[in-house]
Amino acid sequence: MTLRILHLLTQADLAGTEREVFELIRELDPERYRHEVCLLEGEGPLTDLCRNAGIPIRHLELSKRGVFASLFRLYHLLRNRPYDIVHLYGIKGNVLGRIASRLAGKRAVVGSIRGITNDRSINRLRIWADRGTFPLVRSYISNSEAVIEYLVQKGFPKQKLCLARTGLSPEPFRHLPSKAEARAALGISPEPRPVIVCTANLRPVKNHHLMISACGVLRRRGLDFETLLVGDGPEREDVKRMIEQEDLTQFFRFMGQRNDVPLILAAADLFVLSSLSEGLPRSIMEAMASLLPVVATDVGGVGELVRHGFTGYLVPSEDTEALAERMAEILENPALGKAMGEAGYQKLLEEFNMERMAADMDRIYTDIASLA
Repeated sequence: MTLRILHLLTQADLAGTEREVFELIRELDPERYRHEVCLLEGEGPLTDLCRNAGIPIRHLELSKRGVFASLFRLYHLLRNRPYDIVHLYGIKGNVLGRIASRLAGKRAVVGSIRGITNDRSINRLRIWADRGTFPLVRSYISNSEAVIEYLVQKGFPKQKLCLARTGLSPEPFRHLPSKAEARAALGISPEPRPVIVCTANLRPVKNHHLMISACGVLRRRGLDFETLLVGDGPEREDVKRMIEQEDLTQFFRFMGQRNDVPLILAAADLFVLSSLSEGLPRSIMEAMASLLPVVATDVGGVGELVRHGFTGYLVPSEDTEALAERMAEILENPALGKAMGEAGYQKLLEEFNMERMAADMDRIYTDIASLA
């Protein structure tokens, strides 16, 4: 039996959720599944990826048409297409998709949540909207045990919550140039100056200010380094201002949004993520695929990826001194960083591979379809 699945997402950027959905579609058995993608917003990088891969994709243009017009278009799509399963992603996709699916008579509806929240200020509204429409889904999937525990604490029924860990193929991170070649390609000095990388959109939840403060501590200790900030967002000017205030301009480089992240990681010695909250960060998985040691704040599902003292270090959220201390420990001991990077790579292969993710999702889809 072939199952026809509609994946409803908010936007066509290539952040963690969008990449995960695209890779899941490519990994699942094409003889068993037929996929379509629908986006609440307009076109973007994901649009081109799907079209080039032959995956049908539609756009509802929510920001242009408004909520009610988009909801009606989604209802019409669901009412007139023979989807066996509707898979919803993100808070907007889950709330609007649940309502439209119920109106259209679709019962095999499953939601996905990757993170606890992207903005503390909307947390209560998000939980209220999420919980209020929750009875309209069969299952709610997360890639992190920490997120499932959080939802249970907020009153979501545990029997409807499913764990399906994200998988990452290490293939794009293999056969890359050497560290020296990667640095030359990026215009980084070939001298033995350690390179720190952070790949995270410049948003408040990513808390770049903590990492900048820690880098200020390293500078005052006399360490020399270069930090590459990969990503962009509304915090760009604030981040730039803090770097200047800490007198760290010569220690930081803004890389912007990039499509050559594997090359940038190949040039690095250490990966750092100082978020206030997370689900199961894909950025850390990419660092593990690049054999990099990781120092990160112990929030959300980060501890499910980083084994403290073995693949990297976990530090308390908003603890500048602890973050600086662990970063310095790795930068001053390259052999330790190399061993941690290799251990992280093995952990990725064993626990966060694409085959495991596809098997988990195949099981969930099969169970959902049997209940329709």
